[in-house]
Amino acid sequence: QKETANSAEKKGADKNSLAQHMKQPVISCGACVAVEPWEETEEQSTGVRITQDFARLCGGHGWIPRQPSFAVEVERPDVRQGSFWFRVQTTRGVKAKTGPSRRANSIRSDDNVYFRFECGEFLRASEVITVFSPADHQQHPDQETLEERNIGKTHISESFAKLFRRKHNSGPKDQTSFPSLTNLTAPGEWVQVHCNARLYLEECMTPPSIERHHQGWRYNAISASGAKVRKGPSFSAGTTEKVLQAGESVLINERVTAHGEGVTWLRLKNGQGWVHDVGENNEVVMIAHSLRHRENSGKTTKLKSRISEKVESKTDDATYNSLIARLFQNEGSVFSDRFSKT
Repeated sequence: QKETANSAEKKGADKNSLAQHMKQPVISCGACVAVEPWEETEEQSTGVRITQDFARLCGGHGWIPRQPSFAVEVERPDVRQGSFWFRVQTTRGVKAKTGPSRRANSIRSDDNVYFRFECGEFLRASEVITVFSPADHQQHPDQETLEERNIGKTHISESFAKLFRRKHNSGPKDQTSFPSLTNLTAPGEWVQVHCNARLYLEECMTPPSIERHHQGWRYNAISASGAKVRKGPSFSAGTTEKVLQAGESVLINERVTAHGEGVTWLRLKNGQGWVHDVGENNEVVMIAHSLRHRENSGKTTKLKSRISEKVESKTDDATYNSLIARLFQNEGSVFSDRFSKT
């Protein structure tokens, strides 16, 4: 019993230490950090080269291991901070990751579903980082493209964008200063912009027009051939099995229009996908049907009917009063004639 109690206490202590370790600040996979320079020495007696196993972060925030499985040395990355807009180009969409690296974990929901942005969706980013590092992929020479061979295996260029969130702490505005430990370990959602010659997101020079409505707008399908529901707001996005038939009415909670385009993409409120208001041949597919207009028109009709009823009742009353007045007038003249004769 004593041994069992000791083992239970040991397991409890291990769990507590693991929990404390998990609460420690962790730099996300793919993050680029500046470290202080180090010197490698040789042992005089054996001539063995002694390497420094850890590198100190600039600013004195701590140490990171230098082993290739933890961190690799790269050239100074290109970092841009501000407000940037991108549009998903790949037909398969892109997954959100915990760090600016293909090796970073993909973010999942509580239902174990990956957060994926479909082709055509617009994303706003607060930071864009482009890294030039040694190639970390092994590809058969026959599978390489000519452009990849020209770039070479020694260096690989990849870029990631950090999705805009109001809760994110902005990094240092001065590029010569170093970010704090809070900024280095702050969680974020990253999406890949490009990798060598492969483009995943296209940067937009002009922001798109995006409207959202919690309750939704009412739209009607009017195309005789129906309106195909797509996974994303783009004609390049894949289609779903859902097709809106002519006369079908749906609720839309988001309207997106790219700069310079005449097509407005409509997100179905039920989450089944996107439809377009105008087809590729400029034919009208969906039209807006305002519920408020219907309610106002209904109220106006009721008000008009009430007014007409009042007018009719007033007209009837006036006719009745004039009729009674004539009757009494006629009867008065008869009475006066009778009285004069008498």
